[in-house]
Amino acid sequence: MAAEQPRVLDSIVDGLRFETLTLSRAEEAYALQAEAFADEPASAFTLADRAARLEECKRFSGMFTEECAGNGLSVACIEASTDKMVGALWIRDFRAPMHPSFEEILSKLTNLGKVIDVLVQVDGMYDALRPEVVGLGKAADLWMLAVHPDHRRKNIASKLTDIGLAHAHAAGFEVVVLESTGAFSARCAAKAGMHEIAGIDYADERQVHKELAGLQATPHTRLRIWESRREVAAKEELEADAERQGFKLVHRHWQGPGWSPGEVFGETGPGPEETMSGYVLRRESSSFQVSVQSNLQCIPNRDAQVPNAGHRL
Repeated sequence: MAAEQPRVLDSIVDGLRFETLTLSRAEEAYALQAEAFADEPASAFTLADRAARLEECKRFSGMFTEECAGNGLSVACIEASTDKMVGALWIRDFRAPMHPSFEEILSKLTNLGKVIDVLVQVDGMYDALRPEVVGLGKAADLWMLAVHPDHRRKNIASKLTDIGLAHAHAAGFEVVVLESTGAFSARCAAKAGMHEIAGIDYADERQVHKELAGLQATPHTRLRIWESRREVAAKEELEADAERQGFKLVHRHWQGPGWSPGEVFGETGPGPEETMSGYVLRRESSSFQVSVQSNLQCIPNRDAQVPNAGHRL
């Protein structure tokens, strides 16, 4: 259950505040999501009448409003000077059951329903590749992202994705996924460091709705599912930080008494019968590799709390 008061996730930058979404602002977020998805490329290409698209998007968004506004995971972007919501990212458990009326409502959405059918197909491809991602609490889904038309092209979508991704991992989800129906959300996922795991081109003959193939214009030609894993994300952040400071991240494995004091994160290493896998920093030269001796840093790869690579012991 979400707290009654929103929790600020990022301080005010460029007049914007990012905070957890609460039920008190559920209707505001609902209206924003419906309007945004009525303009979403995959939707717009399949139904020319915007008023009709908006009605479909309202019906679809309405199924998730209460859940996503009350689960403590979703993120809102607020214009500080007016307290107006200008962006929202709905996040839900990837394995949470859908709304009881999901199938019935989806069958009546002649436009959006086809895109969701392809999304479900790609989710099935992901499931085949990630059979271990099962049960509640394992994976979060960056489900629906919206930015007010007057505030687009201000990097709000990317900022919401970055903050939502970090917030979901911090909430305990080892895996975070994002399903992109077009190029805009795909760009946000890639910028946030997520990796495409599965996808299908709308023109692919295996795609369940062949009639969508000729309607999707470049660059919105592929539906994908992206993934971030907390351990991988932490390692990539450490690698990037190390590279900026002229170091290379190298995996090391210690066993028995062969460890060297100071080479692990701390002044002691594994005991005589213990093993430890981790990462150390090495500085490269043109002719040989130089150990930084006691300044080497080991981060056990089971530890999600990754210190800054620039910190030397």
